[in-house]
Amino acid sequence: MGWIKRCGIWLSRIGHAQGFGIQSPHDFRFVREVIGEKWPYYSYEVIGRRCRGCGRLTERLARLYFRIANNVQPESIVCLFPESDLWDTCMHMGCRKARRLAVNDNAALQSLQFDSRSLIWLDAGHIDAILSRLHEIPDESVMIAHDINRDEHAAGRWRQLAQCSEARIVFDLYHCGILFFDKKRYKQNYTINY
Repeated sequence: MGWIKRCGIWLSRIGHAQGFGIQSPHDFRFVREVIGEKWPYYSYEVIGRRCRGCGRLTERLARLYFRIANNVQPESIVCLFPESDLWDTCMHMGCRKARRLAVNDNAALQSLQFDSRSLIWLDAGHIDAILSRLHEIPDESVMIAHDINRDEHAAGRWRQLAQCSEARIVFDLYHCGILFFDKKRYKQNYTINY
């Protein structure tokens, strides 16, 4: 992505930086202390070595996924259709007690049973595969949709996923999306400048 496009994206989201306009204390804390955290964590050196040669954005997303797993402390980390083990490994560094599951085909996805607190990662190109299972995702689970603006198809699927009633709290960070499924919360979509 060119620097002009990056600057345009950043400028279009400037009013959504650092939690501006977020009224919920839980959501504001998540934006400030997880998404926008600047202090180094214990595994950043290892993540940096794993991401060497992958680019700055990849390392930045790997650190974010690590912080999300560290915050959520899931029982299981489910990677749907992973292209590599980078994301799974980084999330597992954030919660070493979590079971790791990689699902590589639709048959395995249909037989998958989600734990009461799962961290689900999927590439935006495979959102169609999970749409029919959204009602089965437990309240305490969190989903990360990776590369949501890669192309028009992925962006359209992301919009469909973000608008579904099962996803109650949605954070759109342009390069990825984060969804919370807590049924006690009212539906809220946030655009974050990340």
